[in-house]
Amino acid sequence: MSNRTHLVLVLLLIGAVGGCATLRQVDRTAVTTGARQTASAAPVVAESDTASDEKKEKKSEAKTKAEKEAKRAKLTRDLEIAREKIAQAQLAMDHQRADDEDAVRKAAAERDLAAAKVEDFEKHSAPVRVEKAQLSLKRAGDNLIEAEEELEQLEMMYGEQELAEKTSEIVIARAKRRIERARWHLNIQRQELNNLENETIPLERRELVLKVEAGEIQHQGKLRSAETNMLEKQIALMSAHAEVARLEIELKNLDVE
Repeated sequence: MSNRTHLVLVLLLIGAVGGCATLRQVDRTAVTTGARQTASAAPVVAESDTASDEKKEKKSEAKTKAEKEAKRAKLTRDLEIAREKIAQAQLAMDHQRADDEDAVRKAAAERDLAAAKVEDFEKHSAPVRVEKAQLSLKRAGDNLIEAEEELEQLEMMYGEQELAEKTSEIVIARAKRRIERARWHLNIQRQELNNLENETIPLERRELVLKVEAGEIQHQGKLRSAETNMLEKQIALMSAHAEVARLEIELKNLDVE
């Protein structure tokens, strides 16, 4: 290799080494510049994040406050309704008590009326009816006796007098018919009295007694119903008071939050 050629190669190597050094210097400058730019931009990003967080926090607080106010308004409205329900439950209980007292009083009056009818039946109505039947029977017996006596007198009279046979037969036949009917009527009166004393009056008395028993059963039923109704109304009133107390506590706790 000639000296000239050797010189050229040396110059090329020197140029290559110088270029690399220049490139390194350029890279260092770029890195330094980028770091400086990043460092200067970092505070801006941090400040932006802080403002965003504060905005979100304020928004959340506003939402929470609105929800709390809405809940307060609902609780206040529910409390007013619950207090009205107390008044309604109290009124319902008062009305129920009045209705039950009327029903019990009416049932007791009906029972007492039925008992009074039994007493009147035993002391007055039945004895009077029996006495009337006995009187009718006595009259029927008297009528029979009188008819028989009249027949006997007619037979004696017509036996002593000389009257037409046809006339006597007619008069005697009439008297006999009266006796027959009187005897028939007497038997009917006797049967009516017997039926009145042994069938009609006992049955009527039993019917009246059953009405007394039914009245007592109804009266006791009204008393039980009144007790049940009053218990239900008291429970409803207590529930209304409990609801008011619950809402008041919830409102109080809401103020503490």
